[in-house]
Amino acid sequence: RGINMSGLEYTVRLREHLFKLSTYKNVANQGFDHIRLPVDFRKYLDDKGEIKGKFFKKLDNIINMANSQGLAVMLDFHGWPDFNTEKGDSEIFISIWKSLAEHYKDYSNMLLFELINEPHTTDGGDLSMDRLMKLQNETIAAIRAIDPDRTIVVATAEWNCPWSLKDFTPPEYDNLILAVHC
Repeated sequence: RGINMSGLEYTVRLREHLFKLSTYKNVANQGFDHIRLPVDFRKYLDDKGEIKGKFFKKLDNIINMANSQGLAVMLDFHGWPDFNTEKGDSEIFISIWKSLAEHYKDYSNMLLFELINEPHTTDGGDLSMDRLMKLQNETIAAIRAIDPDRTIVVATAEWNCPWSLKDFTPPEYDNLILAVHC
């Protein structure tokens, strides 16, 4: 049983709960065993396209508080609407995941990586199943080179909808979870 938390991009008032241990105690006491933490990582990149060190401190704090209460954390790459278009930069995307893998390679299996939220081809999107699977396979290979055992959550096309499963071919890697939204 998991719960989706408000991401770090919301106003200070709406995200204050993310920085309070009482939040994670309450979630655990309600019987949940994990949280999903949506993050738009592009908002935390420096001029070189790398994740800012100060941001890692905030993220570490959230993950550590949740883990201390027995909650696994599913770190979800959320947002970045341009990525669903031809403007999407797969090199930056993969670079971000490599940075995350390097930073968290010694963390327990209570941290999972959700590669991308709701890729799509509607509403101006251009992440077809073929393009999505190519991107996910390249990203998984980059993560596995650094952190071979991390659980990774992969997406299906068309907003993670179940009807796209007919065209889905699972990546040839182990320790994967498939996200389906319905």
